[in-house]
Amino acid sequence: MIDYEDIEKVSVCDPNGIVLYETTKHFYIMLADKEINGDNDTDKLVIKHNQVPLFPVGSKAHLIFTLSDNETADAEGENVLSAKGRLIVAGLRRKPKETDRRRFYKIVTNEKCLIFGLTKDNDIEVIEPPLTGVVNDINLGGIFVEVVSGLHFYKNDIISAELTLNGEKLELLLEVLRVVPKDDGITVGYGCRFMYIEPNVEAAIAKYVNAQQVQRRQTERAQEEYERQKMEDAVAKAKAKAEEETKLEASLTKKLNQIQKK
Repeated sequence: MIDYEDIEKVSVCDPNGIVLYETTKHFYIMLADKEINGDNDTDKLVIKHNQVPLFPVGSKAHLIFTLSDNETADAEGENVLSAKGRLIVAGLRRKPKETDRRRFYKIVTNEKCLIFGLTKDNDIEVIEPPLTGVVNDINLGGIFVEVVSGLHFYKNDIISAELTLNGEKLELLLEVLRVVPKDDGITVGYGCRFMYIEPNVEAAIAKYVNAQQVQRRQTERAQEEYERQKMEDAVAKAKAKAEEETKLEASLTKKLNQIQKK
């Protein structure tokens, strides 16, 4: 079940997982009203924007919802209306997954990885020289990696890669789940899940993720302490200033009274 209030971005994809349209503000969810429209009424996604592409009415809609905690949820539905500037998807439902990798804590990172192999339709291709990718985030279920290259990967492709964490080289087998072309026209992001991950590799990734979590919490606590101290200092300065003004006012009042008595 998707909490619609947590949705911050909607991505509409083709069947291969390639993002065709994204928006952070031109959408809303129309909740089902079975009392008025009957038991067959379903929740609907409504997008109103002049850049939304046209889709065949009655075709399956492939969606990615980016949530407020920066996690994503894959969903699907049926395109019931597609016209210039408007798309309505009915029957919203979360897509089932082989493994629920969303349960893993995800951290933002900037690690480099090398991509040296591609398996597609049981054909194995060695990529020489290897491609360099930048890992944007990682958890125990997979990674999101950006690659600048003329070679493109597609949904369900299997990628062989090497990632170095804490000085340790880890060989990974990745399945491409979604493809996100960037606005520059040359960079493509790939959301991938780990396949057949070895225990030592999983342990190394868990160690890295845990260390990053600890560092992040320490940074957040330090920032909170800084903000608290900053607030206390500001209050103390305001209080001291008010006391000084009160003393000055009392002194001036005293002098004024003395002058009046003369």
